[in-house]
Amino acid sequence: MADKVRVALIGAGGMGMNVHLPCLVSLSDVELVAVCDVVEEKTREAAQEFGISSSFTDYNEMLSATDLQVVYAVL
Repeated sequence: MADKVRVALIGAGGMGMNVHLPCLVSLSDVELVAVCDVVEEKTREAAQEFGISSSFTDYNEMLSATDLQVVYAVL
């Protein structure tokens, strides 16, 4: 099997937490490595609940600090 695709999610609000993050973590070929939202509390909650190693409030910082293949934005 090929390596997992390294994905980050931007947007940890209601749709991100209740729809997109559960779907992404259920995919066997996806490694969810970062989450970003302007509300720091939401990023920490998402990281803790879904086992995401990095959380950010600035997407530019996330892009600079993380080795990603896909950025998934929920706006």
